[in-house]
Order: sequence, then structure tokens, then C-alpha cells
Amino acid sequence: MTKRPAKSKKTVTFAAKPSTAALKTGDSVDSWVKAGTTPEATGTMKRLTIDMPAPLHTRIKTQCAQHGLVMAEVIRQFLEQRFPET
Repeated sequence: MTKRPAKSKKTVTFAAKPSTAALKTGDSVDSWVKAGTTPEATGTMKRLTIDMPAPLHTRIKTQCAQHGLVMAEVIRQFLEQRFPET
């Protein structure tokens, strides 16, 4: 029988969610998202977990391997192009 791993002691904090009325303006949403980012944290990496169909994952992984690319970097570049800083 295998031993169950110890529970993680990682904690995650979030900025207080703005009211529904405040969310109606795009500026309030941006402010809320950025509230958790301190100037010292600028440039740090954040983890994003997404679900995707297995065939899409296979295509991305295969093409990256064929071209000697790292999947995470390719996806980061795509997201940077799709969501440029304003």
C-alpha cells in the first residue's frame, strides 16, 4: 500500500472582489485584476491551467517537438500576441 502525500501548506490570497456595480466598468475589472500584483512582482510568472481536447494537445506537442520548441513558450507568445499590453 502506498502512503498518501502530505497536504500542501501553500496559501493563495486574492484581492477583495469588487461589487457587481463596480464590475460594469472595464476599468474596475482591470484594477481588481492588477490589485494582486505589487510592483516587486512585475515580471514574475503565474501558473495558468487550462483544459483542452486531447487531439489539440497532441498537435501542439508534436509540432513543438518537431521544431525543437518548448510548448509553454509557444503558448506564451501566442497569448502575448492575442492580448497585447494596452
